[in-house]
Amino acid sequence: MVDPRFYTVKPPVSLESAAETSGSKIFVGNAQEQIYSVASLEQIKSSKIAFLKNKILLKGFNPKSGVLIVNENLLDSVKEFPISILVHADPDFAFSLIADLLIGHRRSLEITMNISNDTKIHKSAQLSANVIIGDGVVIGKNTFIEPNVTIGCGVKIGEDCVIGAGAHISFADLGNRVKISAGVVIGGDGLGIAKSDDQLIDIPHFGTVQIHDNVSIGSNSTIDRGQFTKTIIGENTKIDNLVQVAHNVVIGRNCIFAGHVGISGSVKIGDNVLMGGKVGIADNLNIGSDVSIYASSGLMNNIPDGEIWGGTPAVPYRELARSVGIMRKLVRESRSGKKKT
Repeated sequence: MVDPRFYTVKPPVSLESAAETSGSKIFVGNAQEQIYSVASLEQIKSSKIAFLKNKILLKGFNPKSGVLIVNENLLDSVKEFPISILVHADPDFAFSLIADLLIGHRRSLEITMNISNDTKIHKSAQLSANVIIGDGVVIGKNTFIEPNVTIGCGVKIGEDCVIGAGAHISFADLGNRVKISAGVVIGGDGLGIAKSDDQLIDIPHFGTVQIHDNVSIGSNSTIDRGQFTKTIIGENTKIDNLVQVAHNVVIGRNCIFAGHVGISGSVKIGDNVLMGGKVGIADNLNIGSDVSIYASSGLMNNIPDGEIWGGTPAVPYRELARSVGIMRKLVRESRSGKKKT
């Protein structure tokens, strides 16, 4: 269910209208069935619509109702479910078009002196010049907001926080003693792109960001909101400047990420994880607790608890050390003119 603090629900559309708008065909279902909202595969139920483009995601999928968009290759896998089915060559593309009919972003319509009247700002909180605050915002005691900050509708900011100049926060809940440095963007769209023929469109995002207590986020870093669920930053985690955290990422407690780290969508990271500068993480990976990753590594595999990895593609430390040793030996032999055997 989309959070009404951040999103507005538009009037429902019929299955027939959804098919017409998206260029889909009705495979199963009543043309006049009403669709009220969007859902992930896990959340699909009556009057909600979701999409499926990968057979792997069918594991554990057992819907009782709802509308699903699939391509023809997946029809045999879903046609026995008690759901309505739309068929489109690019299900995520069709879903995005339909979603725009059903859900909108909540906007502040009436703002006086840049601050909506519909807010709860503790009297001890301090706001600097040119701060813009939307409807339904909650700001806790002793929080300090620096100049030129924009806080979108429905955002909650806890106690004793510092929000740096020029930061933009939307679709988010912040705990206590959170430090957001200058230029940080929290709650933006993740990189979701749907393609059909030669047309590209952005896949809409309906999730939020949850930042727990004592988190620090460095200047010009970005934390994208989830597509349907939450992007989560765990308690006491410290994030350096110019770090990108994509949608649906879940980060545990007491992690430290150096500058230029890039974490792709839906990555799960445990507690006490250290990442050096310029580490890149591929999407949908699981990184255990007490893990360290060397600077400039490119990670393409899951990492169990307690391991140290490095390199590109990243491998466990012992493998990396052996590889480096072999390369150095080959270089020394080459320079000394020895024959390689």
